This record gives sequence, C-alpha cells and structure tokens, in this order.
Amino acid sequence: MIEEITEGEFGLGNWFSVLVAAFSYGVMRKKGSPISMAKAAWGTGYDLHVLGQMVKRVIDYQHLSLPEFDVVYMFECTIKSCPSLVPILSNEDMMIEQGRFLLQCTIKWFLTTGQQPIPAVVAVVEVFVFLYQR
Repeated sequence: MIEEITEGEFGLGNWFSVLVAAFSYGVMRKKGSPISMAKAAWGTGYDLHVLGQMVKRVIDYQHLSLPEFDVVYMFECTIKSCPSLVPILSNEDMMIEQGRFLLQCTIKWFLTTGQQPIPAVVAVVEVFVFLYQR
C-alpha cells in the first residue's frame, strides 16, 4: 500500500512522515474535525502543497470521500477555544448565532468558496472583537 501511494519513492526523503501526516489529516476530517489542511501543514511542519499531494494520493488510493469542510463549525470552535476572546464572551451564544448568520451569508454570496475558509472565519471573529470590545 505504501509503495503504491508513494509511487515507488518510499524511503527517498521524508515520505514516511508526510504519509503519516496525510493519514492523520484524513482521519481528523473523517471524524468531523474542523482542521484545515493549512493548519495541518503548519502543525506538521510540511509545505501545504506537499501535504496536499499526499492527502490526495491517500484519498484516491483508499477511495475515501472526506466530508465538506464546515466553516461554521470551525467558527464555533474558534469562539469557544480562543483564550484572547474570553473578555468579550459574555454574549457567547448570541455571538455564535450572529456569526453563523454572517458565515452563511458569505457562503451564499460566494465569498467563501471552500478553498481558503480561514480568512472568512477570522473576519467574522474580528467583527465581533470590534463590536463587543467597546
């Protein structure tokens, strides 16, 4: 399996660790984690392009279908887990509701196409920081 996925180049360079990172990313996404490939590449220390190629090979070989990236779920996880937002989280439920609405608008108006969802999440979080910090 490894020989086929790496196209006969297993053992040359850092293939094993990239392969493990690609499988880890696939498992995380299959379980519904809001991790983006950019974050996975940063966390593993690999170039996004290299990791993306290996993820594609793994998905093709295993005949997997990863769920679509859920930008709204990523926003909710960001709001709940970011320690910098603690001072303004008195209205957490309302912020999440309004954030869902804003992100649904960005999806409907094709501002978030799925290629780079993180900037849209950051923009919505920044709107709340601006509004609620006053």
